[in-house]
Amino acid sequence: MLALGGLLPPIAAPILQNLGFVQLGLCRLFYPDHFSALQTDAPIALERWTVGLGACILEALQPELARRWLDMEHTKPRQTNWLPMQLLGREQERVLTVFLDAVEKAGRLDLARFLLRVLVELLPEGATAQRWLGGLKNAGLRLADRSATHRAALVLLHQLERLRRWSQQARMVSYFDENYAASQLWKADWEDVQGDLLWTRGQRILHEVEPL
Repeated sequence: MLALGGLLPPIAAPILQNLGFVQLGLCRLFYPDHFSALQTDAPIALERWTVGLGACILEALQPELARRWLDMEHTKPRQTNWLPMQLLGREQERVLTVFLDAVEKAGRLDLARFLLRVLVELLPEGATAQRWLGGLKNAGLRLADRSATHRAALVLLHQLERLRRWSQQARMVSYFDENYAASQLWKADWEDVQGDLLWTRGQRILHEVEPL
């Protein structure tokens, strides 16, 4: 499975389910676009990848994770149908929620470093919602559908609030606290990518799409 970065081609959803890939948390993290059509309720297990040897492997895979998530985001402007956009965004949000919970619990915030790399590329100065929504013919017939489509398309921007909160909490960690080193590493990463500026740009785009 260390061929995750590029050797796993698109596989039909029923085959993914029948072969048991849906149970593999690392596959779900790398390939939410492959699993989105399944709409499965199977739990996503990622705790083992945030401690011990699993964390070492995931740390080494940060560039590959960044590339995969950028690949997914680059497909969104070409998406013309709102339903696949919703399905992809929901799977992305689901796996990210589980993943970020796990790294926060383990005190390994650095394992989410790949998201910062992705957001830097997605949010240059002047970025707008059209970067994600420009290809859609419509976002759904109902107001609820349109709101869900927008959230799905911009799911990574919604994660910025949590990443920013980690940086704020890191500023309050004492030198003598157990998680001081990890917190300061995240703080340094956040400042290196100008995280507060990314957050501001992300908020502007979110308000552009959903002003209320």
